[in-house]
Amino acid sequence: MFGIGSENSKIDLSVGIFSLGIVTLTFYLSRQRIKWISQYSILLSLAAGWILFSLSGLGKTIQPYHGPLFAMPDFFAFGQPIFDSGLAITAVFITFLLITNMIASIRITGQVLEKTDKAEGHLHYRASGFTAGINQLLGGIFSAIGSVPISGAAGFIATTGITRLLPFIISSFIVMGSSFIPGVMYLFAALPAPVGYSVTFVIFANMIAIAFAELEREQDKNRTRTVIGVSLMAGVGTMSIPGEAFSDVPAALNSLLNNGLILGTLIAVLIDQFTLAKEKQTKKENLSK
Repeated sequence: MFGIGSENSKIDLSVGIFSLGIVTLTFYLSRQRIKWISQYSILLSLAAGWILFSLSGLGKTIQPYHGPLFAMPDFFAFGQPIFDSGLAITAVFITFLLITNMIASIRITGQVLEKTDKAEGHLHYRASGFTAGINQLLGGIFSAIGSVPISGAAGFIATTGITRLLPFIISSFIVMGSSFIPGVMYLFAALPAPVGYSVTFVIFANMIAIAFAELEREQDKNRTRTVIGVSLMAGVGTMSIPGEAFSDVPAALNSLLNNGLILGTLIAVLIDQFTLAKEKQTKKENLSK
C-alpha cells in the first residue's frame, strides 16, 4: 500500500496517499444505504482504484497480450514430484494450519449468517475437509495454488452483505472458466498491488471486528486473552526475524520457526489445550475436597 515492491524498496508517499483514498472509498461505499452499492462495494472500489491508479501514472502500463485464446492446464508444469523431508514436515504443519483455519472460517461464517446449529456444523467440517483435500491434490497435479478456506471469507460476507450461496457458486464457475482463457488471467494479474491490498484492508478490518465479537462470546475471557497474547507475540515476533537467521537451524525447525503464522497458530492451540486441562484438573481437585 506504500509502493514497496520488488522494484522499489522505499516508501512512495504518492502511492500511500492513493491507497489511503481507496481504503476510505471502500469503507464509504460498504456503508451506503443503497443496497446494490454496499453489496458491490469491493468490486466498485477495485474498478475505480484500478482506473485511477492507471490514469495517475503510478503503475506500469498494461502491455497487450499476445498468446493463445484458450489453453488447458499442464500436468506437473514445474517438474515431476520429488520427496523432500523439509517440505514433508512443512506440509504437516501447513495441513494443521489449514484445518484450524477451516474450522475457524466455518464457525465465524456461521455466526455472520446467524447459524449456530452444531450438528449442521459438524457436517460442514467433514464436507469441507474432503473438499479441501481434493482441491490441494488437483492444485499439485496442475501446478496451481489450491484454494483454501480462510476467516477472511466471513469479513467479505460482512462487508458485502451477500449471504446467499448461489452468487458464490456462480462466481466460482466464472473463475474456473476464466482460468482456461490466458488473456483474462493476464488482465487480472495486472491488477496493481496497492489497489488490491487497499480493498482487502477493509475486508480484514471487518474480520478483526468479527474476531473481537467472537472474543466477547467466550466465558473465560482472561484465559482466552492470555492465549491470544502469547501466540500473537510469538507469531508476529518471529515474522520480524530475517529468514537467513535460520540458515543453521535443522530443516524441521526451520519450516516452523520461519513461518510466524504456523508458529503462532500452533502455540495458540497448545496453550489453549494446556490451560483447559489445568482448569479441569483444578476443578476436579476442588470437587474432591
